[in-house]
Amino acid sequence: MSRQRYFSKVYWHFTGSPEDTDWSLIKKPADLRAQGKRPKRLSKATDILCKILESKTLLATCREKLFRDLVTDEFCCVCDIPIKDLTTHAPYYGKVAIGFSAEAVYRAGFNPVLYLSDDNIILGVASDPIGEADDLIGEADEPFYTLEPSENFAESASAVESLGYLFYGSTKAFFGENYHYLKFTTFDVNDDHSFYREREWRLLRDFRFAVEDVEAILAPKSQLKKIRDTLAKNGYPDSISLLSWEFLERA
Repeated sequence: MSRQRYFSKVYWHFTGSPEDTDWSLIKKPADLRAQGKRPKRLSKATDILCKILESKTLLATCREKLFRDLVTDEFCCVCDIPIKDLTTHAPYYGKVAIGFSAEAVYRAGFNPVLYLSDDNIILGVASDPIGEADDLIGEADEPFYTLEPSENFAESASAVESLGYLFYGSTKAFFGENYHYLKFTTFDVNDDHSFYREREWRLLRDFRFAVEDVEAILAPKSQLKKIRDTLAKNGYPDSISLLSWEFLERA
């Protein structure tokens, strides 16, 4: 029986993300180019990939500022991108990537990111409690709040308070500390106008993987020998698919 292919069995991590980037100012991939940000040099992206392979660890070194002083914990990330679409991400993240099996990603505890639009964010504002919802979680610390849209969420004076309603009132039983999995972006039909198409998954700690968890590696032909040597020296199985970027562009 055929299955839906809107998600992949391989989750990818690009190693060429731009350096020295204030991600709180980036709401869509096009913002990277607008700020003059480019992927790392190919040799550096390859060196990072080889260090990941040698250490068998994807380090949780990323943090994202949602707004004001609300910042996520450190995380590492992978993306659920079908292989045919990987080339469209190269202008922002380079041409070197490692692919992990979906089973390894699920087992490690990664969670998908919830993408929210600045234009359509829902805020909790004080009002009459919904009532019956409290019965779902037992005795509540605070009442539930109805939801209303806000035009300028990030700059709103009530933004922090409103997120407090979402994550620290009665709804904490549902959301807890999961704001670490939020990402604000724009939504648009143009590829470079929304992070939503990256389908990011995050882990709030280092991802220590086994050699069997690596499904594939993608890099330009000029970098494949170095990667192949690193795989051999570190006990990776021959079954790992080593794909050239040029092949992907032509396939």
